[in-house]
Amino acid sequence: MTDVLIPYIAAEVIELVRWIVSDGTYVQEGDPICELHIIQVFNTTPDNEYDFILEMDSPISGRIKQRAQLGSTLKPDDLIATIQSVE
Repeated sequence: MTDVLIPYIAAEVIELVRWIVSDGTYVQEGDPICELHIIQVFNTTPDNEYDFILEMDSPISGRIKQRAQLGSTLKPDDLIATIQSVE
């Protein structure tokens, strides 16, 4: 079983905004599995705020188990899913 963790991102906010695949779905390595809303602040003024959607891909092929809820605020290394390889 492989853990899918939030990568290190220098961000003020990381929010899970969309599961692209359903819980229990078989995914291929490299398939997009979810979208994260990222907000980065590079200074103390709002003009230096940068936000974007980051699509996370599956690190391996297998059956996905979602471990984070939509709307969750996350941080690097948080567990969002596990993938069980199917031989």
